[in-house]
Amino acid sequence: MAKIVLAFEGKILRDFALEKAETLIGRDAECDIRVDSLHAEPRHARIVRTGDDYRIVAENPAKPLLVHHVRTTEQALSHDDLIQLGQYTLTFVEDQYNFLQITQSPASKPQQPAAAARSGYLQVLTGPRAGRVIALKQSLTRLGLTHEESVLVAHRREGYFLSQLKGAAYPQVNGRTIGEEAVQLQSGDELTIGLTLLKFFIE
Repeated sequence: MAKIVLAFEGKILRDFALEKAETLIGRDAECDIRVDSLHAEPRHARIVRTGDDYRIVAENPAKPLLVHHVRTTEQALSHDDLIQLGQYTLTFVEDQYNFLQITQSPASKPQQPAAAARSGYLQVLTGPRAGRVIALKQSLTRLGLTHEESVLVAHRREGYFLSQLKGAAYPQVNGRTIGEEAVQLQSGDELTIGLTLLKFFIE
């Protein structure tokens, strides 16, 4: 079953399973997905489910939706579609995908000489995003399957460190489950997060 993942300024708040034939989005308390923003109308839009197909429809054609930065009054939804409401985002997630969410925090960068600076990357090896390369440009990169299961890659002066953030299932590095302590990553390490396999490398 598909779902909507609600986030505020990049921080995931919760997800909503799209179980009903129609799911109402808006500022009103009666809405199925409540978005507490002045950018949202009391009844802003609804997601209409027909079998395995989903469409989002603006309640008021004079107040179009913003899907992937494009204004529209009605649109069929596909996996990873991003709906924007002010500082809130709603991401449409199809159930058959192993959804790996990525959130980077612009914290202070590790101090090191510019000439010696080398960047870390993660390449997705499995799933619908196989081949995608994630640049670990920020000090903190959060990787998660849901708002309840996530790990953290921290960029420190000494290198890159993987640690568990939330959830009961710990990630694995080269087939070994990590514990509660952060593990320093080495170029070529393979990470297993949920059902997703990634390769870490530095260049």
